[in-house]
Amino acid sequence: FVLTVGLAEVWSDRETSGVFWRGVPKATFDEARHECRLTSVQENEDNLAEIVQLLHRHCGPKPVIVTLSPVPLKATFRSVSCMTADCVSRSILRVAIDGLMRRGLPNVHYWPSFEIVKWIGCHLPVPMYGDDGNTRHVSRRTVELILDRFITHYFRDQDA
Repeated sequence: FVLTVGLAEVWSDRETSGVFWRGVPKATFDEARHECRLTSVQENEDNLAEIVQLLHRHCGPKPVIVTLSPVPLKATFRSVSCMTADCVSRSILRVAIDGLMRRGLPNVHYWPSFEIVKWIGCHLPVPMYGDDGNTRHVSRRTVELILDRFITHYFRDQDA
């Protein structure tokens, strides 16, 4: 299983504390009831651990690989710039993933696609984003590089 996390900003229901998987449907939105909020490191770490435990309980001890999306936020409902909100969101999630990894759960791995794009990318002579004209999306070449390294790392010939 590959779990890719990307947003620490969520829409939630004040009455039930439930979180929407995306935004609140327009037909049911109630400003008094629904809020956009920033989740915490601990909340995300605990949720990831619960997801891993559920997967292992119901599917057996299959490998779970966690990744952090490098695709930046397009908008925020917080009163900060989108760039600042994106940095905070990624930071919260990356620290949560680090906490998950420090738990030492069996068959749980981290794949550094975020770091490949954000940190290695600044050392390469080609852009990591925007080869399709959309500067928010990771370039096809970068995706191919990440997938090639992923496949080599996790699925290399066991006899080699």
